[in-house]
Amino acid sequence: MRILELNDIALRLFDNETLVLDSPALAVLQNNEFLTGDAARRQARLNPRVTFDQFWEHLDQQALNRPAGRARSHADIAWFYLQQLLATAGNPEAETLLLVPEQFGGQRLALLLGIAQSCGVSVAGVAEKSVVACAGVTPSNGALRYLDITRHRLYCSDLVLDQRLALNSARELNAPGWRWCEEQSIRQLSAQFLQETRFDPLHEAASEQRLYDRLPSLLASLNTADRVNVNLPAGQRDHRIDWHRDELIKALNDVYQSLEVAVEEATGPVVLSHRLNLLPGLVDRLRQRGQCLLLDDSAVPRNALALQAQLVSEASAPVWVKALTLDAGPSTSSLSNDSAASASTNTANTNNGGGSPTHILCDGVATPLSATRLPAPVRAKRDTAGWVLQANTAEPLLLNNRPLTQLPVQVGDRLQVAGCEYVFIRVSDGD
Repeated sequence: MRILELNDIALRLFDNETLVLDSPALAVLQNNEFLTGDAARRQARLNPRVTFDQFWEHLDQQALNRPAGRARSHADIAWFYLQQLLATAGNPEAETLLLVPEQFGGQRLALLLGIAQSCGVSVAGVAEKSVVACAGVTPSNGALRYLDITRHRLYCSDLVLDQRLALNSARELNAPGWRWCEEQSIRQLSAQFLQETRFDPLHEAASEQRLYDRLPSLLASLNTADRVNVNLPAGQRDHRIDWHRDELIKALNDVYQSLEVAVEEATGPVVLSHRLNLLPGLVDRLRQRGQCLLLDDSAVPRNALALQAQLVSEASAPVWVKALTLDAGPSTSSLSNDSAASASTNTANTNNGGGSPTHILCDGVATPLSATRLPAPVRAKRDTAGWVLQANTAEPLLLNNRPLTQLPVQVGDRLQVAGCEYVFIRVSDGD
């Protein structure tokens, strides 16, 4: 089984526990086409005005503030990104489990599933990442806290374990995310180069890009050493400085301090995403503030595989798992009542028994029924029984491949009209 873990620092694709791709969530427009992932990162500082890094953070269909080739919205860029990621990995139709952040919400999930479906992905299930990440940790008082960092945010999730492991609440910490940490690091390095060598790496895009390319390895080195030598070539000269961990930590104090407070205020063990270990010295500081468990970088897919019986559902109606019964067998009551199939182009949702839809999905785009304009022969209206379709034509129209009758439509119903198929779905806000 494939596992796609969403975090807008980088999306990670696993084949079972084997990491297939670790792709930076970046897109750079070049010659009217998008470079994505590592190729985009290598161009990000050379072409900052056509670099996009918010398409997962703001996954929507609002018009972009500036032109971006064929893309008209963040959802379009996400489609280009996911299509290229799958093309690189090969076998795009493999059954795939999606692990999404707890703050993702129903609206973005609806778009994600539409995008995945249009890319040919067979979604075998959807699960909230914090719940999967914390599976296997057994707190004495039933309380757990999960901390993670994304490109633009820091998140704190509180979970409870009482027969089931479930998310209790999630909030954004009052501090910036990974992008800000990268910018602070680049600025500090550049200022030190300028002060000690009179060379300014930010003066030219090429030298700034070289510094940006080296940043991940420099940060990794500072996790095991108090200082690291940094050299940058410019012209015929090679400029060198020593970068000290303590100076970097001062520059990133807002992030470190916010996470320290979150650990101090926890009422149970704190589970740390492996991404927090990208910040030098952070994990050691957090362990001084409370009981912390650092996940290794394969813990999440490993947990997902161990819990596969609960996470994987019918590909025609994948369930959005928000809680886990950790001592149960394959058939459990831990599946959330909210179904991810309510945001996908699939047949009737047998997992939640139908129900009244809220949105209609066409060509991977979900819109509220109240704002949807169906083709002229069909009109949707709401009455006491729910949403009802009326056909204003003598031509036969099909609902679920049968002649349309005036009955309330249910989640999973499919309307075929004017050569298109419209799927009725229910979108949860995920709260």
